[in-house]
Formats: sequence, structure tokens, C-alpha cells
Amino acid sequence: MIQEFKYAVRGLRRAPGFSAVIIVTLALAIGATTTIYSVVNGVLLRPLRFIVAIAIVLGVALTASLLPAQSAASVDPMEALRQD
Repeated sequence: MIQEFKYAVRGLRRAPGFSAVIIVTLALAIGATTTIYSVVNGVLLRPLRFIVAIAIVLGVALTASLLPAQSAASVDPMEALRQD
């Protein structure tokens, strides 16, 4: 393994222009990937948690509104969620 590493370093020393292009390309690719992931995570994935929470609350409210008035006051939200 060390022999392959030495061979790779030797090859990079022989062609410094090519090495610079490779390093810049890798840096740009890693930066672009990180940026795209951050945007997708912030815009698409994070708001889903809020939307799911709203859906759960609305589901509990709908379940409670469909029950008769006497038992609607004693509905446990966790019990309603377990039934869904």
C-alpha cells in the first residue's frame, strides 16, 4: 500500500499542472456537493418536520371532533395517535 502511495506522489510531482487541475476539480466538486446538500436539507427536509407536526395535531383535532361531545373532552391525544 505504501508503494502505491509513493508511486502516486511521484506521478503527481512529474505533472504539476495536471495535479493542480485535479486538486481544483476535487475541491470544487466537494464544495458543490456540500452546498447542494445544505440547500436541500434546509429547504426540503427541515420543513417536513413542521408539516408532519401540523398533520398530527389536525388528525387529533379531527378525531376529537368526530366523537360525541361528552367523550371529546376526555380524549387523550396520545391514545388518538396510537389508533391512527
